[in-house]
Amino acid sequence: MTEAEEQAPGLSITIKRLAFDDLVLFEDLKLDLRPGEWTCLLGDGGTGKSTLLRVAAGQDVGAGRYGAVLSDGRPAAKFVALMAGQAALEAGKTVLENACGDPMENGIPIANLREEAKDLLQAAGLGERMEDPTAILSTGMRQRVALVRTLLTDRPIILLDEPFAALDRATRLHMQDLVADVLAGCTVLHVTGDPWEATRLADRIVVLEGPPAGIQESETPPGSPPRLADQPGVVECAEALLSRLMRE
Repeated sequence: MTEAEEQAPGLSITIKRLAFDDLVLFEDLKLDLRPGEWTCLLGDGGTGKSTLLRVAAGQDVGAGRYGAVLSDGRPAAKFVALMAGQAALEAGKTVLENACGDPMENGIPIANLREEAKDLLQAAGLGERMEDPTAILSTGMRQRVALVRTLLTDRPIILLDEPFAALDRATRLHMQDLVADVLAGCTVLHVTGDPWEATRLADRIVVLEGPPAGIQESETPPGSPPRLADQPGVVECAEALLSRLMRE
């Protein structure tokens, strides 16, 4: 296939109106994710970041007019994988079983899926815990398992809700690099509250302001992600983004 044929599709998210009781959360919002780009979404609590991810995933989030389609107009749901903020792992299953998820949903032969899961768990620092019940893992370990499961879905559009929030700094940087490598070429929408994380990983940074929520572009550092955490452009952009968020 050509490079264009292999590229992940873009995603167009449109919300004409979405309200909860008397609070109008979204009105006339449109966010177009460009094919193969990693977009980071930041904003204050309560602006609707997680709700926007669920709309992008094709979920029912309440009364209103909203939806998401691929850049060519096709329905998006079958092309999208969502890692929600609270990873729904099954406590009675092992780490490896949870990482594999539902083989029927992934469409990958179970033997191949298990081998890919083992490789990713090893890369995520969980190689010695594969047969442990997930219930005994720390919060950060469970988050890494959920990340691995999301990476194994083999979907071209990936939605991430605070995927690194429970990790210590060293593990966070390692997992950011791993996820960026595995998802290279995918279309990614990543909700984060960490400006440094956004400036490391994003091709594009947008800020959700409201309510009603609106999308505003923010500066992205030069160079290709994942960028070094301490390189000058990253630090300057992250500090400017933090100042912007604090003013809102």
